[in-house]
Amino acid sequence: MMTRNILAYGLIMGILAMASGCAKPARPDMMAVRPVTTISKSSPLYMGIALSKVRGGEETNPALTSKVGNMELRPAIETSLQQNNLLSPTGKPARFRLEVFLLELKQPMVGFTMHVESFIRYRLIRTDDGHVVFDDIISAPATATMDDAFYGPERLQIANERSVHNNIRQFIERLLRAFGEEAGQSP
Repeated sequence: MMTRNILAYGLIMGILAMASGCAKPARPDMMAVRPVTTISKSSPLYMGIALSKVRGGEETNPALTSKVGNMELRPAIETSLQQNNLLSPTGKPARFRLEVFLLELKQPMVGFTMHVESFIRYRLIRTDDGHVVFDDIISAPATATMDDAFYGPERLQIANERSVHNNIRQFIERLLRAFGEEAGQSP
């Protein structure tokens, strides 16, 4: 009887592994944020941020579920900073350095509607004196449905991308407000 249960369990796990065997990591271009607003050239943030650390991401195992790794998160944040005129040009000393920590990516195991919530900590540090000028943990939910993708692993990937996109967008908006800049309502 116990052997039969073990075999049944193994068969179920094998079927689940094959069914989810095509999980792909999140795409940086889908997580990147287009311009939120036009930032003033006189702002200390204008082209003044260097991305120093990106930690906490988890690589996707194709046999399991889609994740957001550091290799995908870093270019998404860099592109977002660049699109919003916040990224310091290469070779130019930056006024600030940004540290990003993906703390958690809450994901469902299965479902027709995938609800994902990302929790990311952003720390902005002034380079000249090491003073932390912005430190916040942002949570951002997102959903993907059968209308977005029929295939479950692809639906989860889309939900991951939307959640991180929403998270980065909230970060940029909060950062601009903290520095007295107004964030617009661009998509």
